[in-house]
Amino acid sequence: MKKYAFYVAGILLTFLLACNKDNDLPLPPGEPTDPSLQRTFRLVFDAIPDAGGVIHDLKAMITIRNVRNEVVVADKEVAIEHNGTYRTLPITLGKGEYRISALMIRQANLGVRFASPVAGSEKATQVAHPLSVSIVLSEKTEKLVAMDVLPVAATDQPQSFGYPEGSFGDRQQDPGAGERHIFIRPLIKIGDIVYDSVPVQLVLRSWDSQNEMTYQALYLPAGLQAVTLPANAVRYQLSVSKWNTYDEIMLEKRDVEEGAIYSIGGAAAAKKLKSAIESKIVSGVSTAVSKTDFVYDGDGNLKEKLFWLKRNDGTPYISNRDEFTVENGKLAGQKTYNEQNALISLRSFQYNTSGKVNRMFESKDGQTTTAIVSYIPLETQSGITQDYRAEIEYQHSAYGKPYYYSKTMRGGSVLEDVLRAVNGGVEEANFAYDFEINPYVHLGLPDFQLSNEPRHNMKVQRKHFYGAAWAEAVAYDFSYKYDGDGYPTEVIAKYWSYDTKQDLYSIRTVFKY
Repeated sequence: MKKYAFYVAGILLTFLLACNKDNDLPLPPGEPTDPSLQRTFRLVFDAIPDAGGVIHDLKAMITIRNVRNEVVVADKEVAIEHNGTYRTLPITLGKGEYRISALMIRQANLGVRFASPVAGSEKATQVAHPLSVSIVLSEKTEKLVAMDVLPVAATDQPQSFGYPEGSFGDRQQDPGAGERHIFIRPLIKIGDIVYDSVPVQLVLRSWDSQNEMTYQALYLPAGLQAVTLPANAVRYQLSVSKWNTYDEIMLEKRDVEEGAIYSIGGAAAAKKLKSAIESKIVSGVSTAVSKTDFVYDGDGNLKEKLFWLKRNDGTPYISNRDEFTVENGKLAGQKTYNEQNALISLRSFQYNTSGKVNRMFESKDGQTTTAIVSYIPLETQSGITQDYRAEIEYQHSAYGKPYYYSKTMRGGSVLEDVLRAVNGGVEEANFAYDFEINPYVHLGLPDFQLSNEPRHNMKVQRKHFYGAAWAEAVAYDFSYKYDGDGYPTEVIAKYWSYDTKQDLYSIRTVFKY
């Protein structure tokens, strides 16, 4: 009997030692003791209504499963903090792949206030990402995982969210039980572009049964946002005015569904950029540099672009002239002529079914360049302004191998870009943008680095160069003046030395429309 027990124990020991060789497998429930295997993440909630202020005493109840569908975290209670957005305190698990299969948010003494609906449930159609939500914990940096939740009304049943009966427990009556929690999606259409990732001011007027009106002005951050409608009202008016556009909706309380999404926003024709005049400022002295004129056809499409310089005697002349051809409402070709009106380059553009450029070709100086563009959707935001990464592969006739460029777009602005040159050099940059209108995006003019793709205007740029020569002067800061329609009338770009970070000069650009 002792020999048999020893034999079994040996087999078990061998099995356990073999299992320890694979560090990528999820660890057993509980926090791993080996720091090298620990990974942390937080759940972030952008859609929790503030009800006129920050909601305190919130805790998330989370169930997490591994790739084998085993429960590794069961109803774990994690406190939620608020620092501009609601998010959990850090959660630690072993390196691996997981999925969140249940998520409810409780408030002290009030029970379940919010919950993430499970895919296939009645409520699942009201969110972009129902459960389960996958998480890959590989990097050692803390991961932020965006979660969609809906308010849980007093009359809501757990089954409508995809949870078993009784999951919400015995809920006490919410003091704001008569409130309605809805979501507002501001949509401002300028020309052919819909801006759905800009902050707006929402004016909420409500009337009670005695027709007494109350008024609230709410600042809504960019994107889909939660709004709480007052409990004592029977009728609501919600209005948004931005960039000299206006829209409003009227709602009767009896018709408002908890968690419903309402789109609101006005529209305006896009202004046409007429000219951009540049001057260089050194030690407070300004010198004219260039002027670019934009000419349009009768349908509003870009027809010509004229680039003006000045001779030594101050006489202006056209240094370059671009002529454009249009097919199906899109710029399809570009011819560039020099000062002597000689053709110096040809470009052509092709587009995918979504209207985004996916192929560009250039012939210049006896050589050719082809750029193939692919777009990869990102999970950080979906909808009209889909977050994505654009990847470009270049083939140049003078090089024996391709080189690459990528640009990550978030909310209509550039988050970062990377250029990988043929010689192995790398140029990286990170950016910050405003929430106003970029006039260049409305030109509809592609270029080989998608420079006119952002819907907003660059405010900060931080470039880094690795393994290659770099520019002596790099723009790093941009200050704007705007008109009442959200367009820049002037920008001053500061340039510094990449090596010393000492200011060198500024470029002032004045826009005319």
